[in-house]
Amino acid sequence: MASRLEEIRNEKIKKLEALKKERYNPYEIEKFEKEYDTNKIKQEFESVKENEESEKMVKTAGRITSIRGHGKLFFLDLNDFYGKIQIIVRADKTNNFDDYKYIGVGDYLGVEGPITKTKSGELSIIVKNFQILTKNIMPLPDKWHGLEDPEIKYRKRYLDLAIDKDVREKLYLKFKMIEEIRKFLTSKGFLEVETPVLHSLLSGASAKPFITHHNACLLYTSDAADDLLCVDLGGRRIIKKKKLTSIDYRITLSTTLQHISHTPHYTFTHHNNIHV
Repeated sequence: MASRLEEIRNEKIKKLEALKKERYNPYEIEKFEKEYDTNKIKQEFESVKENEESEKMVKTAGRITSIRGHGKLFFLDLNDFYGKIQIIVRADKTNNFDDYKYIGVGDYLGVEGPITKTKSGELSIIVKNFQILTKNIMPLPDKWHGLEDPEIKYRKRYLDLAIDKDVREKLYLKFKMIEEIRKFLTSKGFLEVETPVLHSLLSGASAKPFITHHNACLLYTSDAADDLLCVDLGGRRIIKKKKLTSIDYRITLSTTLQHISHTPHYTFTHHNNIHV
């Protein structure tokens, strides 16, 4: 008997196959000109009055995270990196309304239409035309509780970013901070120099033995990477001893270093310190 997850996935695949057969293949769409993000729409059209349509049309795109309504009127939440905006799909307003049946939660949608403001004061896009840019075939985590398992949150960052606005804002803030640091140092005459920390090339005979720390054990490696000795932290017993190939050696060291190293891959040096 299929699980609930499998049932949802199968239903999404049926919609995808129907869309491919009756309309178009969304995965073959190469380009969609997004002219507005949700933040820009809210800033530019804040003055729109209730139940009035703006003269200007907007063109935007994002992921559908919620669907409400029935019959010939539907309200959808469209999310992009900057926030959320409501879109309205109506039989008397949307030119390709019949294609609505192919839309599902998680899909990426490109929409075009004027802006209006609902009775509750929420800015919304009255969709004149829409296009399914990508079909989602796996259900998203619960929109209220999100990802509760810390293991999944860190292993599947794309899911966390898709549903958690706070996580997206923190990521955006991190990018902006790094950008400003770069601008400041560049303005003071510094140059950015790449300093490799991890690399996939083997060092061969020039490699030196070292001891490093892992969550569960201590790793001892030799020059030739012939064996790996894994001893528990109390030093009481050998957990693993293995003849390593060069590929095993590379993967083992890379995995270990990823756990223990958080050093940035880039540093700055002043141009006066560079000698040609």
